[in-house]
Amino acid sequence: MDAHPSGRLMGRARLQLALESIDVDGKSYQLRTDTSRRIGGNHKKRNWGWIAGGAGGGALIGALAGGGKGALIGGPVGAGAGTAVAFITGKKDIHLGAETPVTFRLVRPVIIDVKS
Repeated sequence: MDAHPSGRLMGRARLQLALESIDVDGKSYQLRTDTSRRIGGNHKKRNWGWIAGGAGGGALIGALAGGGKGALIGGPVGAGAGTAVAFITGKKDIHLGAETPVTFRLVRPVIIDVKS
């Protein structure tokens, strides 16, 4: 029905599924089901951790190497590095592996002929 991939720095993945038909003994039956929705993980907290950690680490290294002026230079450089890592590793798409249970509910009844 609908699918949106995860963004790298923002935006959660969304997947919406519905069944339209089912085959039983070679005969196709039309279905109407409610949609099954999945929403991917939120990566905002993780991204801020990379950015803040990079800024702190850059400021610390800069301060050790060049004092106060080094910290002022190292902080933004570290934040930039943290943002780059968050961007590169940021996608959190939805993965449905083989045999993952997905539940659908019929909107209207379906009569299926079953031979004994």
